[in-house]
Amino acid sequence: MVVDRGKAMLSVFGLWAVWTLVTWIFEGRVDTLLRPDAVLDRLVYTGVANILVGILGSALLLGLLVRRSRLRRDRMGFGSPVRTLVWLPIGIALGLALYVGQGAPTAHPTVILNAYAQVLVVSMAEVLVCWAVVAGTLCQSTGLGGRLAIPLAAIVASVLFGLYHFAHSPPFNTVAMVGFLAGIGLLTSAFSFSPAMSTRPSPFTISLASSAFCRP
Repeated sequence: MVVDRGKAMLSVFGLWAVWTLVTWIFEGRVDTLLRPDAVLDRLVYTGVANILVGILGSALLLGLLVRRSRLRRDRMGFGSPVRTLVWLPIGIALGLALYVGQGAPTAHPTVILNAYAQVLVVSMAEVLVCWAVVAGTLCQSTGLGGRLAIPLAAIVASVLFGLYHFAHSPPFNTVAMVGFLAGIGLLTSAFSFSPAMSTRPSPFTISLASSAFCRP
């Protein structure tokens, strides 16, 4: 069965809405990230909002869209395994460069790896939902040419990335922070859809790079 591309777009915005709502329920509503002793709450938030909905939900929906809506995987950032393996070290290098450029508070490898391990899951969910699922579907389903569809997809993904943070605890749910993060989203979109790239960078590459914005 072939799924209409209009319905495909509704499904990707639905995924974003569910992911945002679940984030608010398990994080923003109870200020989970502001309570260092809330270990169980943090595990539930990470497991449900980020892993179950953000990562696995995105993977399932992407597979469905590729099979039934005949969308191209490479337009969503998923190419050959070889290309992914090439981009992974680039993502690590970009992430470390951003970390150092922000004035790295520590160079201890254990601390850095621990910080990346905590932030990477969140970054993967953000990149998969906003750029692989939403932007990847929009740029193929609007009926517009590439010169219009790609900028539209990039802007929508960036705005949704910013708005999603209203579901978080302070200071992420403030208007100023949401605006700032939407700007970061535009930088992510510029990298993801750069005309200098023959194909879109893997979501895992972008996740590794963007993880550096949350320092240990």
